[in-house]
Amino acid sequence: MDLVKKHYDTEWQRTTELDGKAGALIGYVTIVTGLLVWLGTFSLLEKLSAPPYYVPYFVGIGSLLLAVLMSLCAVRTRVFYSSPRLEDLERFYKKGYTHQEITTNIIPTILRGINDNATGNSSKANFISKSWISLVIGIGAIVVYSGIIVGTYHS
Repeated sequence: MDLVKKHYDTEWQRTTELDGKAGALIGYVTIVTGLLVWLGTFSLLEKLSAPPYYVPYFVGIGSLLLAVLMSLCAVRTRVFYSSPRLEDLERFYKKGYTHQEITTNIIPTILRGINDNATGNSSKANFISKSWISLVIGIGAIVVYSGIIVGTYHS
């Protein structure tokens, strides 16, 4: 039973850590995207009229916005399965079940909850991974855009 409890607690901790990572990504990418949109809109507006300029800029901004959306998907509220339910425990005690009988009855429910929580955590991790990839693509496109701008000013 201790091993089952430990695994359940591990999934709960994993949920908390994944939510923290997704939240940090949301904050970072939102700030970067906001600054880039402001810079592109007000400071370099005339440069965004030609394809060599606007393609990498908008690919970068689009990728960064996609990163925010993926992170938001990761932190959206999901059901965290808590087992056993208090009603079930109360019912078992009222029926006079022994500790061993209660344990035997609730372990399958706990294991299903652990499995469902692990599946949800894997989905969160997948969204965070996709968000990270989108962030890297977005930053890469903005670096290309910046290189084009710097090259234009030096010409």
